[in-house]
Amino acid sequence: MIEGFEGEDSTRAERVWFLIDVLREAEGSTVTICCDNPDFNGLPNSKVIICADWTSWVDTEFTGENVLEALASAHEAMFAVNPDARR
Repeated sequence: MIEGFEGEDSTRAERVWFLIDVLREAEGSTVTICCDNPDFNGLPNSKVIICADWTSWVDTEFTGENVLEALASAHEAMFAVNPDARR
Protein backbone atom coordinates (compact mmCIF):
# COMPACT_ATOMS: atom_id res chain seq x y z
CA MET A 1 0.00 0.00 0.00
CA ILE A 2 1.26 3.44 -0.86
CA GLU A 3 1.33 5.60 2.27
CA GLY A 4 -0.94 8.59 1.90
CA PHE A 5 -3.16 6.83 -0.60
CA GLU A 6 -5.74 4.73 1.13
CA GLY A 7 -8.53 2.64 -0.28
CA GLU A 8 -8.88 -0.89 -1.49
CA ASP A 9 -11.03 0.21 -4.43
CA SER A 10 -8.47 2.47 -6.05
CA THR A 11 -7.41 1.57 -9.55
CA ARG A 12 -3.85 1.23 -10.80
CA ALA A 13 -4.32 4.41 -12.86
CA GLU A 14 -5.41 6.37 -9.77
CA ARG A 15 -2.32 5.21 -7.90
CA VAL A 16 -0.05 6.14 -10.82
CA TRP A 17 -1.52 9.65 -11.03
CA PHE A 18 -1.34 10.08 -7.25
CA LEU A 19 2.38 9.24 -7.29
CA ILE A 20 3.06 11.51 -10.26
CA ASP A 21 1.36 14.38 -8.42
CA VAL A 22 3.34 13.76 -5.23
CA LEU A 23 6.66 13.41 -7.06
CA ARG A 24 6.21 16.63 -9.05
CA GLU A 25 4.54 18.62 -6.27
CA ALA A 26 7.62 20.70 -5.42
CA GLU A 27 8.31 23.58 -7.77
CA GLY A 28 10.51 22.62 -10.70
CA SER A 29 10.27 18.85 -10.15
CA THR A 30 9.78 16.69 -13.22
CA VAL A 31 8.66 13.11 -13.80
CA THR A 32 9.51 11.44 -17.10
CA ILE A 33 7.91 8.11 -17.92
CA CYS A 34 9.99 6.13 -20.41
CA CYS A 35 8.61 3.61 -22.86
CA ASP A 36 8.44 0.01 -21.68
CA ASN A 37 11.34 -2.35 -22.29
CA PRO A 38 10.03 -4.58 -25.10
CA ASP A 39 12.86 -7.10 -24.85
CA PHE A 40 12.87 -10.20 -22.72
CA ASN A 41 16.40 -9.51 -21.55
CA GLY A 42 15.91 -9.74 -17.79
CA LEU A 43 15.93 -5.97 -17.27
CA PRO A 44 13.03 -4.16 -15.56
CA ASN A 45 10.10 -3.46 -17.86
CA SER A 46 9.46 0.15 -16.78
CA LYS A 47 11.54 3.20 -15.96
CA VAL A 48 10.83 6.72 -14.73
CA ILE A 49 13.29 9.58 -14.48
CA ILE A 50 12.94 12.13 -11.69
CA CYS A 51 14.64 15.51 -11.50
CA ALA A 52 13.93 17.38 -8.26
CA ASP A 53 15.55 19.11 -5.33
CA TRP A 54 15.84 15.78 -3.48
CA THR A 55 17.85 14.35 -6.44
CA SER A 56 20.10 17.44 -6.34
CA TRP A 57 18.57 18.40 -9.71
CA VAL A 58 20.19 15.38 -11.37
CA ASP A 59 18.06 13.10 -13.56
CA THR A 60 17.69 9.94 -11.48
CA GLU A 61 16.28 6.66 -12.84
CA PHE A 62 13.91 4.33 -10.99
CA THR A 63 12.75 1.01 -12.40
CA GLY A 64 10.12 -1.62 -11.76
CA GLU A 65 8.12 -4.33 -13.45
CA ASN A 66 5.50 -1.71 -14.35
CA VAL A 67 5.12 2.07 -14.17
CA LEU A 68 3.41 1.88 -10.77
CA GLU A 69 6.35 -0.05 -9.28
CA ALA A 70 8.87 2.40 -10.80
CA LEU A 71 6.98 5.40 -9.41
CA ALA A 72 6.62 3.71 -6.01
CA SER A 73 10.39 3.16 -5.95
CA ALA A 74 10.95 6.87 -6.62
CA HIS A 75 8.37 7.75 -3.95
CA GLU A 76 10.20 5.68 -1.33
CA ALA A 77 13.55 7.20 -2.32
CA MET A 78 12.13 10.71 -2.03
CA PHE A 79 11.02 10.13 1.54
CA ALA A 80 14.23 8.32 2.46
CA VAL A 81 15.99 11.61 1.62
CA ASN A 82 13.39 13.82 3.33
CA PRO A 83 11.23 11.90 5.86
CA ASP A 84 9.51 15.10 7.02
CA ALA A 85 7.87 15.51 3.63
CA ARG A 86 5.88 12.26 3.87
CA ARG A 87 2.19 12.60 3.19
